[in-house]
Amino acid sequence: MIGNKELDTFDINYIEIHWELSENKLICVNAHHKKLFNTNP
Repeated sequence: MIGNKELDTFDINYIEIHWELSENKLICVNAHHKKLFNTNP
C-alpha cells in the first residue's frame, strides 16, 4: 500500500450485525457500522 502510493484508496470498515433466531428464521435486531481506518489523500 505505501510502496504503491495508494494511501488515498484504502479504508477499513467494521460492520456488526446482531441476529436473533425466531421461528427458524434469522431476524436482524441491530446493526452498527464504524469506519476504523481511513487515510487522507
